[in-house]
Amino acid sequence: MVRYERDPDGEYWVLRPNWRVLLPILFFLVASVYLSAVFIRYWLDRYYYGCEATELSDMFVCVIPNRIPVINYVFLPNYLNNIVMDARARQTKKMSAMLRNDPRTINDLLVAAHLAPENLDLQFQAAYYFISPDWLSLPETGFTVLDATLPRIIAKGDALNDLTRYVQFCFQYDQDIRIIHAAEAYLDDPRLNNETRSAFAISYAEALFLRGELEKACAVLEKYKLTDTLAGFLLRTRIFWENGEQERAILLLKHFITNSIDGRERLLYALATCQREIGRTAEAVQSIEQITALNPTEPRPRLFLLSLLDEINDTARRNALIEDYVTRFGSDESAMLALSSYAADKGNVPLQERLNKHALDNNFSNLANFRLLIIETLINAGSHAKALTQIAELFQSKPTWLQRNESIRTQFEAIRMFAYFSSGQADLGAISFKEFIKNRIKLPMMIATARSLLKLNRTNEAKELLLQAYKRNHQNQSILLELIKIDLKSKNTETLGEYLTSFLKSRRPPRHVLREAYEHLGSDRYLFTPNRDELLEKMDSLLRSRSYPITEIEKSWPVPSSAPPPITPIPIQPL
Repeated sequence: MVRYERDPDGEYWVLRPNWRVLLPILFFLVASVYLSAVFIRYWLDRYYYGCEATELSDMFVCVIPNRIPVINYVFLPNYLNNIVMDARARQTKKMSAMLRNDPRTINDLLVAAHLAPENLDLQFQAAYYFISPDWLSLPETGFTVLDATLPRIIAKGDALNDLTRYVQFCFQYDQDIRIIHAAEAYLDDPRLNNETRSAFAISYAEALFLRGELEKACAVLEKYKLTDTLAGFLLRTRIFWENGEQERAILLLKHFITNSIDGRERLLYALATCQREIGRTAEAVQSIEQITALNPTEPRPRLFLLSLLDEINDTARRNALIEDYVTRFGSDESAMLALSSYAADKGNVPLQERLNKHALDNNFSNLANFRLLIIETLINAGSHAKALTQIAELFQSKPTWLQRNESIRTQFEAIRMFAYFSSGQADLGAISFKEFIKNRIKLPMMIATARSLLKLNRTNEAKELLLQAYKRNHQNQSILLELIKIDLKSKNTETLGEYLTSFLKSRRPPRHVLREAYEHLGSDRYLFTPNRDELLEKMDSLLRSRSYPITEIEKSWPVPSSAPPPITPIPIQPL
């Protein structure tokens, strides 16, 4: 490969390469490395990763280097570089499709999403796994993935479905501020069609409403002419209601129910909810009865009606409605399970036993839940001895559904804990609580369990559970609300300021919650609460009513004689 030669002057011997020998060897080495890289890459993608669509011809191009590492400088001519990049893109899509269609692990889906950023379905799946507290619980990473989809969604123009998915993600995880930022950036983008823009604007106004920006939400509804749409109208009535103009909101709802054809069910639901909240339960019953007449095949309004009849103590109508409900929906397992939950809440043991027998006779698939609801009913009815007997029977027999189904097992442990605490067996209840919190509990169940513990005056256990939930989601309003209630009741000023600060940064709290917190914090007992003055000022601002102008159509409406003039705007008054 090398040889000695004399230099031109003939004085020294020098070492020179023998190119005739060296060039073939170098060519052989380069070809060997290149072909090895081709076949190794092909073997990895085709057999190790299992991508059957891999083609050997693409591998010959994919392995060609096209840029200098570190400085990232492309040294190939453009046309050659494009050939290499196209081959790599084809292989990337094949790998992404393989991982998407046959994912062995969550990591496969995340890799597939990384390999195919243009595939919005994959991006949403990846975002879900990152965000969900039941999976990876990395919300910031998940929303970074989600936010990266926005430019691609907007570029589609006709992107209503994808934009709706984005908005639902944000609403579900209390990320309204992201919707606000996205709308400010893209709402007026000319690439959006009218349908997509209207839906986006409604979501924008909803996010503003949830964050307490009532005036701005109204302005968005007016700007995009959404007040004549069902969603826009309902949001406007909620704004009036939250502003303290309850009579005006009710009058608006009654007017539209009388004069509209579409969406009457949603309007009647909204009206019944408003009537119930201000104590007009009898009127709420009439509104829900209209819904049952409009849609006799839907069980949900009948369950709502049952709770309203309980509030006005109309036992005869309630019993008749239960009989009608069982007759109409006896073969619908989910409807019967919903009625069973109602019976458990009310501690109605005869009804619950009847429903459990009905479930057995009809061979329902969800018998485990019916069995657990019997125990819960006995606890709520005060029959603690019977409840504990049934719990002991289940614990000893250890049925398959209790051992294999983690969700059912968690519910069982919660019910057992409630039974011990309700019957005064605090030591056994504390042991059951320790067993319960070892499970992977979803946030809604943690909040519901904490509320039940508070009803049993088990404040320490409830707070421990809520603190675990708070670590998983610092912005969940329900968690913060329960922690604030505990601190107010126990007069704990150390953490009250922290929870109130987070609470006021989350969605706009209901007026009655704000009022209660304002009154407590304003007393001398909480004089040394951190950030007290700032918190009081913020709550004072949120509690002030705003004046909204009366629209032309409202001026023509008759005012019922039984009520004060409802459309007079409420002036801003200091507390």
